[in-house]
Amino acid sequence: MGEEYNQVGKELHQSSEILLSIYNLNPDAIIFTRVSDGKFLDCNPEFLNKTGYSREEVIGHTSMDLNLFSPEILQTYIDAIKKEGKLFNFEMRVRKKDGTFLDILNSARFIDVDGEEFILSISRDITHRRKREEENQNLIEELDVANEELRSSNEELQSANETLRENSELYRQFFNSPLNGFALCELLVDDEGKPSDFIYLEVNKTFEDFTGLTRDDVLNKKVTEVLPPEEAAELIEKYGRVVLEGEKAHFELPRPSSNKYYEIYAFSPKERQFIALIMDITSHKEAEEKALKAQKDWEDTFYAVPDLIALVDTDYNVLRVNRSLADRLHVKPEDCKGLKCYELIHGTHEPPLICPHTLMMEDNVEHTREMHEDDLDGDFIVSASPIYNEKQELIGDVHVLRDITQRKKAELRIQGMLENEQSLTEELRVSNEELQDITEELQTSNEGLQSTTIELQKANEKLTSYKDSLEEAIEKLEISNRELEQFAYVASHDLQEPLRMVSSFAQLLEKRYKGELDDDADDFIGFIVEGAQRMKDLIDDLLTFSRLSTASREFRPTNMNKVLEDVLLSIKPSVEAENAIITHDDLPTVQCDPSQLRQLFQNLISNAIKFHEKPPEIHIFAEESDGKWRFGVSDNGIGIHPDHQDKIFDIFKRLHTREEYEGTGIGLSICKRIVEIHGGDIWVKSKPGEGSTFYFTLPKR
Repeated sequence: MGEEYNQVGKELHQSSEILLSIYNLNPDAIIFTRVSDGKFLDCNPEFLNKTGYSREEVIGHTSMDLNLFSPEILQTYIDAIKKEGKLFNFEMRVRKKDGTFLDILNSARFIDVDGEEFILSISRDITHRRKREEENQNLIEELDVANEELRSSNEELQSANETLRENSELYRQFFNSPLNGFALCELLVDDEGKPSDFIYLEVNKTFEDFTGLTRDDVLNKKVTEVLPPEEAAELIEKYGRVVLEGEKAHFELPRPSSNKYYEIYAFSPKERQFIALIMDITSHKEAEEKALKAQKDWEDTFYAVPDLIALVDTDYNVLRVNRSLADRLHVKPEDCKGLKCYELIHGTHEPPLICPHTLMMEDNVEHTREMHEDDLDGDFIVSASPIYNEKQELIGDVHVLRDITQRKKAELRIQGMLENEQSLTEELRVSNEELQDITEELQTSNEGLQSTTIELQKANEKLTSYKDSLEEAIEKLEISNRELEQFAYVASHDLQEPLRMVSSFAQLLEKRYKGELDDDADDFIGFIVEGAQRMKDLIDDLLTFSRLSTASREFRPTNMNKVLEDVLLSIKPSVEAENAIITHDDLPTVQCDPSQLRQLFQNLISNAIKFHEKPPEIHIFAEESDGKWRFGVSDNGIGIHPDHQDKIFDIFKRLHTREEYEGTGIGLSICKRIVEIHGGDIWVKSKPGEGSTFYFTLPKR
């Protein structure tokens, strides 16, 4: 009878040897909990190692007895297991015996042993992932199961065998659990004793699920027959060190062929063999990559913000600054870390009393102030917004400086303008009193001007008559665009004679009576002469505009360099008078009406010379674009607001008064008509104060 028991014990011991090695040498903390009373039935050495408790303090006690979890976390954990019957990769925090905390990744499931329910729980220490400071602690040491008492008596042997059966059942449940993949392998070496391959001796169901390889795919097969050469070579090298050097290994393994990431623990339970415990961490790696991307996106945004930003702790130490602040201080962002914020930003040796950070430290709320910073050479709106940790404890603030220097300068300019306005108002009041005196004097001399007034009235009646005729003609010309152009030409031509009459009589009045009446009369006559001249210029431009449609068009090959040369010669006096600098690229030969193109260039260049606040710089160029020649005339003038860029080509459209810039408002309309006659387009690109570039296109014929 004793020999039979010994044989049974031997067989049970041998059958559980590998499972006991996995259990006792496993780098994960493993514990069995009885569901009925919540007490711990068994745990492996790694659980004791991680928590700091002894086996006597754990077995027969509950997690509440040891204060391992907060009640809230424990309830959440139990509810999650009950809901699905198992739990996979549940992150939680465990309180160790010394009061410190351990971050773990827990997987658990219900198991049944002889009709009684237990919870098998496997926990992996992930503190190193959270803190990025160190790798996992040394893998658990191998423990021997003492069976000395088996030899003492048959009665003790029966009890030990029963215990072994129960433990074996628990270990088998653990081996076949879906929590970790398992592989038992035998290393093969070459003639020199170097690792050359290994054979799979045993794998569990989870290994199949994780890798996609079935038992039939791998059992008793070499890894070089199962995996791609690159992946197989890496595993042979790593597991070879485990077996030949007796090292325990812990590493992450990407597997490109299946787009998976694995975390692997490996150790050697006996000569030439090793056990690999495998966990699929693909989801964690993907989450880690997303977190890294999110952090990079945050840092990119932080460094790209134009406001000046610093992160400051409660001791006024600078934790980080963005690029805008570092550039303003003429330093590198990393050079600012650890400096006192008041030294870096305010240039003082102690915190200013009015600094928003100082005020925020007193009441833990956001503060904003307007401050002048000498070291930053400007005025700023400075804000300090508190930062709290997960325990709602104040750990620092976000220090933001928004540059309002230009706004402050504008406010000062506005204040100066208001003061000037008050001064001008007073001057206008005095001038108004003087004007009243002058008015009284003019009234006394009014009789002497009556005769001149009668003559002016007659001239005005004539002008009114001509104006009425023009208005009547314009109403009739609305019938068609062609009739309008024809009538404009005829009417403008016929207006020359009466206009010359008005101008001649006005000049005659000026010659005869200038100096014989008074200054006002001279001014009135001057107004008539000037008005007549402006009308003559207007009629000349109108005639030019009309001729563009009525005149015959003779298109012929024309060298645009020659056209530009003629234009520059004709406007040479104005170029020299304004000290203008005009340059041009080599221009092409195009099919066009040379006289109209001369008019086009003359109008565009004359405008560039006219509308300026500094010595004009003008450049003419041409380039091929979509089967057309695109010409450009660029300048450094006053520019054109975007709201007006489509309107400036309308006839009679002016953006400035005649006192500011002379002209009739027809020049650009003429340019537009010329370009349209030649089958092209004209437009402008400009910003106020930054100059303009007028573009026009001509077909390549």
